[in-house]
Amino acid sequence: MQITYEQALQVAEELKTAKLQAAELSSAISLEQHELAVNKAKIERGLIRKVGGEKQLAPTVEDRERIFTVACDADDEYKRRWRNLHDKNLVLSRSKIEISTLEEKLRIMLEALRSERHQQD
Repeated sequence: MQITYEQALQVAEELKTAKLQAAELSSAISLEQHELAVNKAKIERGLIRKVGGEKQLAPTVEDRERIFTVACDADDEYKRRWRNLHDKNLVLSRSKIEISTLEEKLRIMLEALRSERHQQD
């Protein structure tokens, strides 16, 4: 199979597109992580206020963390945001695999082009 310069440029363009998509996903994940943390803090603060203080909620930090975890799991908004974050992380992981594949494909194509050039010389 003969590799052309144009084919290598096409793969390079696909790689650029994949990297831009990964950057956008990373930004969206960062925002989602922040929103999830804010949502969690609101849930925790609501529980603490409801019982009149952290020590009234539970005697130890570990006990409070367990209570907060269960409370977050019971909150529909928190679960929705968590699932959304999880889904975005999965898409980002797939995107990184695609980037690696395109990088390897481009490397192979460039090596083939170099090899063909040396054979012609």
